[in-house]
Amino acid sequence: MSISISGFESTSDAYVVETRYGPITVTVQGDRSKPPLMTFHDVGLNHRTCFQPLFVCAGTSSDLLRRFCIYHIDAPGCEDGGAGVEYAPCALLRDGETLDALAERCEDVATYFGLTNVTVLGVGAGATVMALYAGRHASPVVAAMLISPSCTRASTMEHVLGAAAKFNLRRYGWTSWSLQHLMKRMFSYRALAGGSGGLFGSDLACTAKREMSELNAKAVLAYYEAALNRLDNTHIYEHLDIDAIILAGTNSPWYKDTLHMNAVMRPRKVAWIEMEGCGTVVTMEDPTCLLSPINLFIQRLKSEGVC
Repeated sequence: MSISISGFESTSDAYVVETRYGPITVTVQGDRSKPPLMTFHDVGLNHRTCFQPLFVCAGTSSDLLRRFCIYHIDAPGCEDGGAGVEYAPCALLRDGETLDALAERCEDVATYFGLTNVTVLGVGAGATVMALYAGRHASPVVAAMLISPSCTRASTMEHVLGAAAKFNLRRYGWTSWSLQHLMKRMFSYRALAGGSGGLFGSDLACTAKREMSELNAKAVLAYYEAALNRLDNTHIYEHLDIDAIILAGTNSPWYKDTLHMNAVMRPRKVAWIEMEGCGTVVTMEDPTCLLSPINLFIQRLKSEGVC
């Protein structure tokens, strides 16, 4: 059985913002007079599938929704309705475009909307993009919520498995193997198992498979290549002078990266919290476990006048 995510979407406005690397879709949710919260999703998802379960779980009366106006950024071509659409080259990530370039796109989005005192929220590769954006010169970011970010280069094994996944996506589009490979990056085995379908028979797995297969495979491939070709960004995180919370899924492939990132960031500014038994995309796998640390972090930001 799969879960409908259509009910997770609340009233929002979508904009196509021109950036130095081409257009990007931004969905604005909430009162634009409130402090901005900018989000970026993981590979194989978009803003709706990645974040709306968390917001629905939090509820409209939560500080997460009451305190911020949310600016959801979708990786180029990954917005809803992308499957089967022939995008112009500028609508997808350019050949060789990196996560650093996506961070520059975020900078252009902030300039377009005139955002200041930005709080960022990212998951997986999206958390890495948000951390890179926060580390840019003259960045308006004042706080960050990073869920299973990566900090160093991709390992040899990640490159090997990634090469197989990229070949499948490039040659055949969505296949059972490529869908399952990306789901293993996102979720714990505990979350994937269940039902009569074995390892990938859970409600979450069926939902993720359906939603992923509706995305443009070429767009996901481009974002995936950027994530695999990431650099070691330790030197950037060493100089981040913002309030931050790192939420680490114990079964995420980047669990050790979160420990390293926590070790190099300023100890009085950052908090590291373990999400027991979860994979990378905790916002979908177990959003309720995120609410307590996120609410406490927002309380801290309130006391400092950020929101």
